[in-house]
Formats: sequence, structure tokens, C-alpha cells
Amino acid sequence: MKLSEDLRLPRAWDTASGALAVCARSLGDPRSPAEIAAASGLAFRVSVDAQVSLAGPHAWPWREELCAAAERLGYLAEIVASSERGALHAAAQARAVAFARAGLAAGRPTMIWGVHAPEFGVVRGSDGDELEVSGILDGVGPARLDARELGRGDVPVVFALQLVGCVPLAPVEAALATLRAALTHGRGPAPTLAGFSTGLAAFATALAALESGVIDPGGLAYSAQRWAESRAAICGWLDGARALGLELDGALAAFRRSASMLAELAGCHPFPPAPGSMLTNNARDQAHALVDEARRAEHEALDAVEHALAAERRASAAALPIVDADEARLGDLYACAAELPVPLAGESAECRERARPRLGGALRAKLIYDGARVVGQLLYAPLEAALYPVAADGRRWFLFCPWLARDARGRGLGARLFAALEADARAEHVDGLLTIATGDERFLHAAGLERHGFVEVDRRGDTRLLERALGDSPSRARLIDVTDPIEPARSGKLPLVIRQAYNCPLLLHTRRSLARAAANSDRVSLDERDATAAEPAGAAIAGRPLLHGYVPDAVLDAALTEQADRWSPR
Repeated sequence: MKLSEDLRLPRAWDTASGALAVCARSLGDPRSPAEIAAASGLAFRVSVDAQVSLAGPHAWPWREELCAAAERLGYLAEIVASSERGALHAAAQARAVAFARAGLAAGRPTMIWGVHAPEFGVVRGSDGDELEVSGILDGVGPARLDARELGRGDVPVVFALQLVGCVPLAPVEAALATLRAALTHGRGPAPTLAGFSTGLAAFATALAALESGVIDPGGLAYSAQRWAESRAAICGWLDGARALGLELDGALAAFRRSASMLAELAGCHPFPPAPGSMLTNNARDQAHALVDEARRAEHEALDAVEHALAAERRASAAALPIVDADEARLGDLYACAAELPVPLAGESAECRERARPRLGGALRAKLIYDGARVVGQLLYAPLEAALYPVAADGRRWFLFCPWLARDARGRGLGARLFAALEADARAEHVDGLLTIATGDERFLHAAGLERHGFVEVDRRGDTRLLERALGDSPSRARLIDVTDPIEPARSGKLPLVIRQAYNCPLLLHTRRSLARAAANSDRVSLDERDATAAEPAGAAIAGRPLLHGYVPDAVLDAALTEQADRWSPR
């Protein structure tokens, strides 16, 4: 079995990208190794150790990185990999050989490690116990590899990868994935190996080695060639990616400066170094100046990439539709519950069913969609219909369940939702918006609402009443008690009052859990009913309000027992 002659490793310093290009070409992909290096994100990776040795450029977790690189190119990858020894090594070697031969039968080359040198190459044929390979020394090095030698050599690792299918990926999505990889590789945290640094930290490590003089001249020369090649590839890719409408002029200009510095460094330090050549003080000073300027340019380039990604997020967020929920969208309410580490399916369903007759009137909701998925919501009601323990003058709306999906934050969606809510409120001559927040970052954190113009106007413990005024009419907004604020007489069982509302699955879950705990105790007197305007939602143990938010069942049980002991000692 032998593949076409054009499926050979191309000449490139980055043999990983070269081998990926061969695998992609077998699937009809015409991109060059430079284009593959940049689009995959591999070109953005820089890795060195403290001496800038020859090991640095290959010191990264291939299994994780190359699978991710393949996906950014639009492919699915399958691999066989092992760095074990003895019987485990032999078993992995046998799997890799069988894997490569199966790939040949399907017309696919296999990317492998250790062809001609500690470099990547490809398997392009098989004959008996030998694999026909293509590597960095084609025409000089052996064209065949004994299958028993796979995964041996100076860096004995079994690694074999094939591209086995395509992932539908729009050009803009592919470009964005590459830019996100650029930030990860440049600033971290990029996957790496102990003793090696990556990205901007790698350039700093190289500078320290040049300053100390404890540096491998061969490693510096080899790294310089790879850095120069990869930065040229990045510039070519960025130039093309600008056509997709991304703001990449700043990144391209900065990477061009880095590419210029590193091309000069590569010219001054050819690989392999000439016999007897030395890294003089002058040569080290010159290299230091070039690497330092490249590092500065890379820092600026990554800032520009971050700016481009932020601009794209804002632009895409501005196009997402905001919809007023009606009965047809009832099932989309309370998508927030899926992000909480508490099973709330039952409570969410009950809240939706209770909302059905009120939706669009006494209860309203604004939902923001990314495709078919809800990524944000604001639920609100006239204060008198909200049944929350809040009183205020004038016409106010009460807001509950403000939420944005974690992966949708930082795109301006919250500001859009609140702007839409405020526009409706002003159109209906509402005097202001009220809501309850807490100091708990996991649940209705006050800071998130304060960024949207809310200010604290009252507080009970960690429960905070926030207001966003829409006019000059004073609200005199305040928290009120669920029960009579006068502590009951200490006689009989511990009094527990619960008034249920169905605006928040998590609060409903907590109050239901408290009621179950009380039902299991013969020392608690439970008064549980649905909330009304006169008796708003909440819970109070012996007149003391329950924390607003999620309280674990074990904490509720312990709190009831403790309060019962204080109320009526055993």
C-alpha cells in the first residue's frame, strides 16, 4: 500500500504543521504548511526552557494541542499516543502501526513522531514489516522505518494522528477560534510541560538566558528559524483574515514588527551553526535587542487581538434579538436554572406553569436569544403583583431573575436588556425599578446590578434592596417583614412562617426544603401558605427572616435544630 507521491512532508521548520498539511491535503485541502500553521493556531506557540535548548520547540502536550489544532482547521482527529515504557510501549506501538495501516487502506496518511530525527513526519506506505515514511530529511534519510522502531529514537514517544473527517466551520468562526488560540498561546494559560515556558513568558525566558550567557547556541539558532517562519505565517494569515471583517490591522502591524526582528535574528544565527562558531558577547547583545523588541511587538499584537475579539463579541451581541415572552415561549423561562448546581427541574416547571396565566400582564419577561438558545432574561412585574417583601411609593416595577449565561457575559447583552426594560418602563410612565440582591457572588450579586445603575436603598443582613430611579419621584423603598416584626412569645413549638411565591425556582426550592425539614421535626410549628400582597413571599424562623438565596438542606436542618434548642431547650 502506498499513497500518492504528492503526499510527502513539505520543507518547513515546523514539521507538526507540515505533517498536518499533508493529512489535510489527502482530504482535498489545498492550504500550504504556512497557512495550516497559522490557521491551526500552532504558529502562535513559542516554547523554551531556561537554556533555550533544542528541546523547547517540541515541548508541549501533543495529544491535546494537535487535536485542538485540527478542529480549528475544520477536521476531526483520531490519535494513538503513549509515553510509557516496556509492555505498555510495545502495545501502543502495535496499535499505532495497525492504525497507520488502516489509514493507508482508507487513503489517509498518518502523522507520526520520530521520522529521521526528533521531528514529525508521515506514514505514506507500508510493505511487510516496514512503513514508508516521509520526513525532514527526505532524499537523505531512510525512506523506510521498521515498524518495531516506531516511537523509539532520541525522544521515545509513540504518537500517531489521522484526520478522519470534517467539522462544519464557517470562515469567521474558524478565524475567531484561531485568534482565541493566539491569546492562549501568547498569554496563557497554554498547556505546557514542566520546565518550559510559553508565549510572552518564553520570550522573557530567552532574554534571561541571553543576559546570563547560559544558553545553547544551537537551540537559539533552531528556535530563531522556527520563530521567523511562524511569524511570517501569522502575518500572511492575518492579512487574509481581515477580509472577514475583523479588526486586525493593529495585530498585523505589530506581528509584522515581530516578524522583522525574528527574521533578522534567524539570519544572524543560521541552523545548524557553523563548526566552531561561538556566541560572542556582541552576538548575544544583538540577539537580546532583537528578541526584546519582538517581545514588545508580540505584547502589542496580543492586545490588538484581544481588542478585535472584544469588538466582534460586541458586534455579534448587538444583533441578538430581544423578545417579550408570551405563552408560546413559556418553556424558555428560567433557563438560568440549568447553570445552578442544584436540581431545579421540578421547581422550574412549577414556576412556568404558575406564570402561564400571568405572562404578559402581571408577569412579564424579556428574553435574549443566540440562535434557538436563551442566553439572558429579565423577569419583572408591577411591585404590587410581585409579592416580594418590598414597599415603595409611586409606580414601580420589581425585577427578579436577572440572568446572563456565563459564556454570554462581557458582550454588552446585560446593557441591552436593561435598556429595553427601561424603554418600556418609561413608555408606561413607571417611576423606577426595584430588585433584591445579595453579597453572595453565586446568587443575585449586588455588584452586577450596580453596574447597570442600581443603588442600594435598604438592607436587612445580607439582603439588599436596590433601586434604579427613572424620575424625580421619591420611592421611599424599603424591605418589610414577612411576619410581625415583634418576636413571638417563647412558648410551645418554634414558629416557622413560609409564604410561597413562584417567581424564582431557587427560592422556591429553598423554602420547600425548609418546609420539609420542619415537617420532619416535632419541635417546629409550620405555617405555610401562598403569598399575597398583604403577606409577601419569604420565610421567617421565630420572626427572623431566612437568608435570601440558596441554603443547603443540611444547613437548614442544623439551623432549625439550633433555633428550636434556643426556643425551647430539650
